[in-house]
Amino acid sequence: MATKLAAFRLPEEILEIIEALAKDKGTDKTAIVTEALRLGLSALQSGEVVIQRKQPLSVEEIEAIVDKKIEEKLGELAA
Repeated sequence: MATKLAAFRLPEEILEIIEALAKDKGTDKTAIVTEALRLGLSALQSGEVVIQRKQPLSVEEIEAIVDKKIEEKLGELAA
């Protein structure tokens, strides 16, 4: 799959989560962000997740969502 460089500004707390997940999973930050975006966008498209507010999610909310989705995906891959 072809990739393109995209630059985003992220809250420091989110970047710290991405870095920690990459280290814990033994992968790079791009892989973590790509998979999190795929899972998040899929959930938004399916209606599983609905954005109902304009304020950003808390770090704890993001961690819970990302952890759940990554564990689900790892479970699928292990099966």
